[in-house]
Amino acid sequence: MAVAAFMVAASTNAQNIANAVHIGTENINGTARYRSMAGAFGALGGDPTVITDNPAGLAIYRGTNVLTVTPHWGFTGTKSKGSEEATNKDNNFALSNLAAIFSYRTPNSDNLVNFNFGLSIDRQYDNNSKYNTIIDGGSSFGQYLTNQANNYLGGTMSPSTAFDWYNTGTTAPFLSMMAYDIYAIVDDPNNPHAVIDPLKGNTAYKRLFVNEDTRLDHYNISGAFNFNDVFYLGATMSISDYSSIQRTEFDEDYSYDYDGSYISYDNKVEFKGAGIGFKVGVIWSPFDNWRLGASFHTPTWTTIDEYYEGSMITDDEHVSDWSTYYDSWKYEFSTPWEYQFSAAYIFGTRGLLSFEYDLRDFTTMEYSHNRSYGLTDSYFNNVNDCIDRYLQAQHTFKVGSEYRITKNLSGRLGYAFVTSPYTDEALYGNTAASDINQCFYETTKVNYQTLGNQYYITGGLGWTGTNWYVDAAFMYHHSKYHAAAYPGDFAPTEPIDVNFGEKNFDVTIGYRF
Repeated sequence: MAVAAFMVAASTNAQNIANAVHIGTENINGTARYRSMAGAFGALGGDPTVITDNPAGLAIYRGTNVLTVTPHWGFTGTKSKGSEEATNKDNNFALSNLAAIFSYRTPNSDNLVNFNFGLSIDRQYDNNSKYNTIIDGGSSFGQYLTNQANNYLGGTMSPSTAFDWYNTGTTAPFLSMMAYDIYAIVDDPNNPHAVIDPLKGNTAYKRLFVNEDTRLDHYNISGAFNFNDVFYLGATMSISDYSSIQRTEFDEDYSYDYDGSYISYDNKVEFKGAGIGFKVGVIWSPFDNWRLGASFHTPTWTTIDEYYEGSMITDDEHVSDWSTYYDSWKYEFSTPWEYQFSAAYIFGTRGLLSFEYDLRDFTTMEYSHNRSYGLTDSYFNNVNDCIDRYLQAQHTFKVGSEYRITKNLSGRLGYAFVTSPYTDEALYGNTAASDINQCFYETTKVNYQTLGNQYYITGGLGWTGTNWYVDAAFMYHHSKYHAAAYPGDFAPTEPIDVNFGEKNFDVTIGYRF
């Protein structure tokens, strides 16, 4: 048994563009009314969730204080299509929104009708999911480890020196060091400066298991002004709390050609982050029935702590060995700039129709150093260059409608479509071979997934009384991912399709006073 838990300055990425997208992604979350109309509230306002969307909509409340709470139930299902199709299910319960809005009329002002102040907690992203798949074709993980190791050795270094955990001068990739430690790769008898794969796993049976638990909460303080019931202006400060745990297991079994030989690799990566961002918005009502809105969101400037744990096990002719590596990083990260444009038409007291377009520019994300960790910004040049070349603006199109069925009962429908933040080359694994490892590999985590297009289908009902109101919403959210067990730079692997479906149920209870 061999255990390694030392800090080594390895020549590998600690960050990649898949993690950047993961940290920078938000979903359509909020109150039940907001969700039932697919979040198309940019020009509409009058809902607590606009605090994190277009804060000018907070000023639509006139002289009414509001308290709301929104519990959320989510049921997820994933289908992965490798050589065999696999289905997994999961569920979660969370508090989607908690808000308090206070409205103050200003009767002595000629233009300012009211000033409103709001506090809220919003879950901007919530993902509890898992999938597994069987991967056919492509090179084996054993071959990947061999090629990675030889790429580092360059035909000039001795493996026993380069992959020695106690050699503080080594900058070898951690996976190569673990593989060498447990004899998953060994010295090449014909070349003192190279390694070989003793298991010769080119016909391996490969299985990938992925489990994720991620949440992003925003704690918001917002203020908004209503000028003449025509022009509305608002701003929000959001403090973010980000947490993600991603667990993966990759098994490569050679039992078809060898007597029970295998490599198994487990990895856990945990992210914790806190940051701050700002939102500014306007709504203009040029006519009684029309509202036009616009807002922009600064990045959330976040400090991220990462923790890694990777364990590799091998069994060659029933001689087992294992190696574990722990690591941690700390850095600064800025999420995308976002711009929103919206319009709403109100049909008197009977209903409304609302449209919104959001542009979230993922090329504006950036990694930078944290002063307490001892790195410099130049360390992140490669991954920031990958962001510039392989990410793009994400476009979101929303439409929502509401119709008052009776005096107290309303029905709602909505739809949203969201494009991929990746370029086609990155999404489908067609990046330059030299870029794959640089853009997608990180420390001990080798598997990755790229986010494709998404869509939301939503609906709900709302009941309004004298002081109380209750809203209920159903949302179906579908995302398509392309996943790979390990980067194709050192051993090509075909990405597999993973379809993620989520059924969400939300109930908002509100009180006006």
